[in-house]
Amino acid sequence: MQYIYIQPVDEVDVDLFVPGLNFVFGLASGNNAVISLVRLRPEYYRERKNEYLFRERSLKEAIHEPGHTFGLHHCPDIRCIMHFSNRLEDTDIKGPGFCKACSNKIRNKLGEALNIPPKL
Repeated sequence: MQYIYIQPVDEVDVDLFVPGLNFVFGLASGNNAVISLVRLRPEYYRERKNEYLFRERSLKEAIHEPGHTFGLHHCPDIRCIMHFSNRLEDTDIKGPGFCKACSNKIRNKLGEALNIPPKL
């Protein structure tokens, strides 16, 4: 039996920035991923505290960033979890799952690691 090690996503309570962007909700590099919780909280925008919304946003980012560690790029499908979030509304619009194309890419990537032929 083969095992695939998936690095957990680190969460930080500080703002993250990269050159050329005002801020990012998360970053991934190699097998590592980190998400910032700061801008995912409604209170950051002077809105009423909403624990459900905060957890939903955090979950979406915690799925999105590891997608990059599997080699996925940003997806043009606004409902796909791999869609780029330029603003918080983008995170709220997208679903918690992968579109069909990204699902296939993840499946094929995992299949390569486990020596399973791609699904036709």
